[in-house]
Amino acid sequence: MTSFTHEQIEQLLVAANRVREKQASLTEAIEILTAVSSLSSDADYWHGSVHSQAGLANCYRLLFQETHDPQFQKLMETHARQALALVEPPPSPVTDEINTAYETMAQMFATNYDWPQSLVWWEKLLAVNSVRDAYYGRILEHLAQAQWQSGQTDLAETTVNQAVSTIKQNDERSISPDHDYRWRVWLTGALMKQLFILTKLNKPQEAQQVMSELESQLSDPRLSHRQRQYLDLKKELNL
Repeated sequence: MTSFTHEQIEQLLVAANRVREKQASLTEAIEILTAVSSLSSDADYWHGSVHSQAGLANCYRLLFQETHDPQFQKLMETHARQALALVEPPPSPVTDEINTAYETMAQMFATNYDWPQSLVWWEKLLAVNSVRDAYYGRILEHLAQAQWQSGQTDLAETTVNQAVSTIKQNDERSISPDHDYRWRVWLTGALMKQLFILTKLNKPQEAQQVMSELESQLSDPRLSHRQRQYLDLKKELNL
């Protein structure tokens, strides 16, 4: 088999994640990520190994959420734990690979409605990230959801407000087109969580302000998946 450089493997990984993030074709993303996992192992490329396992876990998570097929749930759990095994014991200083593995575990438990365990992993992820950048805000967004689902409603409101403000304070749009897209995805995700919590707490005025800002951000045609999620959220909240 033709050997691949780390750079070539990275390009495949980026392509697979773009497909997965847009949920265009999860089957295609799984095929690419499976190849990346094998190539990374052959090339002794740790980064590619961790990210391909996490990417596969996320693909199967989305398929399980869509179909409720327990086979996909099992594959999600298998790949999430394989990603975690690759970063244990965690190296120092903290690396992107640790963030990816911890986040995948937190998402896995959330998908299984095991909110106390999801909360544990989001807190672990927060603890190893000291830089309050946009990614830190994204962690706070998911932490707020886990807090809410665990019954910590007041704390969840505080956390989601911090999430939105942290992402806004770290505007990454000017760095590159990829950063611009990612920042908008993170901000709109946090705003949707904020809208959910404020509506549930019966704060209509604040919720309306968030809704207006969210709809302005969602005018970006690249955010079609977020637009679908927003329509689902409005139905859920009777807005």
